[in-house]
Amino acid sequence: MGFSPPKLKWAVAGALSCLIYFLLAYKLQRTDAWILQGSFALLFLAFLALQKAELKWILGLAVLFRLIFLFALPALSDDFYRFIWDGLLWHQGIHPFSHPPSFYMEAGNAIPTLTAELYDGLNSKEYFTVYPPFHQLVFWLSTLTYNGSLLSAIVPMRLLLIATEIVFLFFIAHYLKKSGKPSSLLAVYALNPLVIMEVSGNLHFEGMMALFLILSVVLIAAKKLLAGPFALAAAIATKLTPVIAGPALMFAGDKKNWWKVVLVTLLGSLLFFLPLIDPTWLTGQGESLNLYFRKFEFNASFYYLFREIGFWWKGYNIIATLGPRLALSGGVLILIVSWTNWPKDRSLFQVLSIVFFIYYLAGTTVHPWYVVPLVALSVFSGYKFPIVWSYAILWTYVGYTATGYEIPWWAIITEYLLVIGVFTWEVVLPQRTKQGAISLLKR
Repeated sequence: MGFSPPKLKWAVAGALSCLIYFLLAYKLQRTDAWILQGSFALLFLAFLALQKAELKWILGLAVLFRLIFLFALPALSDDFYRFIWDGLLWHQGIHPFSHPPSFYMEAGNAIPTLTAELYDGLNSKEYFTVYPPFHQLVFWLSTLTYNGSLLSAIVPMRLLLIATEIVFLFFIAHYLKKSGKPSSLLAVYALNPLVIMEVSGNLHFEGMMALFLILSVVLIAAKKLLAGPFALAAAIATKLTPVIAGPALMFAGDKKNWWKVVLVTLLGSLLFFLPLIDPTWLTGQGESLNLYFRKFEFNASFYYLFREIGFWWKGYNIIATLGPRLALSGGVLILIVSWTNWPKDRSLFQVLSIVFFIYYLAGTTVHPWYVVPLVALSVFSGYKFPIVWSYAILWTYVGYTATGYEIPWWAIITEYLLVIGVFTWEVVLPQRTKQGAISLLKR
């Protein structure tokens, strides 16, 4: 019988992707900088070749690509050590926000399951944990059968995240059909290499957050002012970042009902955070947020520019004051965009895409997995800049070496010039993606 030309193209792209994902999962390390970059480039070429695939191909390949990572240790991120650490603390009846990991290495504070191997893998030994309740729930579930092997926690954690992703994919497919949009748009998220590597490969929870965020948009736009804000609260309980979506969702549709969105979101968040709330959580979470805005820096845009001015002017790194000021400036701009719906005649998905972009431009830290929610929004918004960024941000992996991390300036400058350029073309200049947006959510 043979394949028709389109199906042959999809089969070749799928086979090539499977091979590369296998190498990324089991053979390559993040210090293999240029081999990784070549692999990323091939994956994105295959991704582009699959954009018009049939729905069954998209869903089948999406699940297959994710399952390839099932028995692999995350190669591009070491955050999973902290995930396991927090889960084991729960099983000892200890609140993860009580102390930083270094506390348990001191004499008299040792816990048998918190081994030296696990401690050595941590990238934040002196810092409190930062992960909200849905993270902590998955950490606890994943370490129920922990036997000292990292995979005994990683496999269940990965299965939970993949299951969440599959639910999300079917939800997107259903909503695209309901909206009269081509089912092939699902490929934008389902087959995006960044999404696959960072969620299923590196065990980051942005995919779970994106599910709740998109669900909240759909429900609030449909005037479901109980279920919608509750979904937003679930997104916040997964990652704190969706707080920035609050103003746009609060003002969506009838602005007279903004208080309902606020009230239900607050009550839902209180319910979800209740298991964490105690004095140690308040102290630890506050310290973590303070460090995030005043000390951490990675792949930033305007922050790096202003930091260099600060070095010239003050003679030292001014992140302690610059970080919070940039965050405040970004917050004010987000409020303005959310209230005025700038630029005009944008869908709610498009407004949220702009909001998240502003947040990242104002940040001091922008890891590759942060872009995952933007990719999810692009399925509905019609914007292409998140897809461009999902590739360009992978250039940050060039900076990893055997001795540490040092990103070349060309990678950051090229990344942001490209992404800001595409953003300007699509958003700031006269509308070029209006027909690509989900019209049911026009405000």
